[in-house]
Amino acid sequence: QAAFDKAYPGKCAEMEAVQVNNRSGIVDFMRCRAASDPETPGYSYNFALVFDVDGGTPSWHCADIPFIFHNTYRVASANIEGVSDKLEDELAGALVAFAYTGDPNHEGMPEWVPFTKDCEATMVFDRTSECKAGFDNELNELLTKYQEPRRFMMRIPTDDDEEEGRAWMY
Repeated sequence: QAAFDKAYPGKCAEMEAVQVNNRSGIVDFMRCRAASDPETPGYSYNFALVFDVDGGTPSWHCADIPFIFHNTYRVASANIEGVSDKLEDELAGALVAFAYTGDPNHEGMPEWVPFTKDCEATMVFDRTSECKAGFDNELNELLTKYQEPRRFMMRIPTDDDEEEGRAWMY
């Protein structure tokens, strides 16, 4: 519990199960990606909003979609006064900036630095968004220790690998 509270201060207990279910695998993937191609920036984000529904409902898989596509008005639970418009601007703006330039940064949001092997940065989109480096590493280490390991379909190629025309993507 202490590692969760450190990574996600003030978040509801229900969020623990949602966030920890996916986050360690994403961090592992980003580490592999950064090691395999350190010259190409990679950007990691975490949608950590707790919705004002049923006394506080943590973000579920794909809860960020109405914000990314700037249509939270179509999803009643996503309408949070003073929050939704700002998050829509941040997320939709980041998507457009990234599609146009390869960099999600734009005016109106905190600086989003790439995830590298030296700086494991993640933009945490929330009521107040913030780019944090290694903010949940302690929690992820505990998950790795006590959970069945997750395997991504990506690994860092070695010089001993045979080419045989295979390609891999991320």
